[in-house]
Amino acid sequence: MGEVVHYEPVRKRHNRNLLIAGGSAVVLAAASLATWFAVRDTEPPELCQSNRSVSDRFPGDTDPSVTAESRTWRLGVVILSGMPADTGNFVDRRVGYRNPDAPGDVWHDSKPITQRGGLTIMTKVGPGPVEFSVYTENLVGSPNCAVAPSTTYEAPAPIDAVNHANQHLVLPSWP
Repeated sequence: MGEVVHYEPVRKRHNRNLLIAGGSAVVLAAASLATWFAVRDTEPPELCQSNRSVSDRFPGDTDPSVTAESRTWRLGVVILSGMPADTGNFVDRRVGYRNPDAPGDVWHDSKPITQRGGLTIMTKVGPGPVEFSVYTENLVGSPNCAVAPSTTYEAPAPIDAVNHANQHLVLPSWP
């Protein structure tokens, strides 16, 4: 009634493909393990934090539409941050903010900003008073560790105006 079909060639091809895939997986695992052994004893470089360059106190935005949610914040502060003198030992810079009325000296720092050169950074002002800061992280032994970075803080302005006037803004991201 019909022809007998033998599937042996398909099975052999399938087995061969499985062997190739399995062998590739073993090679990749061995390479990953070798890399892990090579770098596991590597210590990260020892870093120092520079002094903070701290802004004046900015009053909070009193507009009734401004809430604790940052998406409602309408004012931005432009921070002009220069590059430290010892650029060879520079690792990154961070922006911080704090409530000057809160007890203690608690700063909330951004994630590292690794871009080199002078930067124009924008932060937002919420409903409460705030101070901003910039500091750098450098390799230990750098003269940058003992000085605050050259920084200028502009007065709060509407975010739309700040964005329009500064085409290359860096927006810090927060942990």
